[in-house]
Amino acid sequence: MILANACPRCRGALSRVADIDEVYFSCVHCGYASYGDSAPLAPVTPPAERWRVREPADRATVRRRQIARERARAARRVEAA
Repeated sequence: MILANACPRCRGALSRVADIDEVYFSCVHCGYASYGDSAPLAPVTPPAERWRVREPADRATVRRRQIARERARAARRVEAA
């Protein structure tokens, strides 16, 4: 049995593994193991809390980055020559 998005560590797929003496759930992606007959329940968070919303950048900040990149490119051209 495979449980999709059930790993509490990486939100990967958990598979049920029946060994000689025990039964456990193991994550296919990160190797997390949960011993016992029941699978761990991963907390479900709404998408708004899972991903951070990007705020629009201030034009002055963007311009400062562009100027810094232009200076770095000019310095590399001078070093190469």
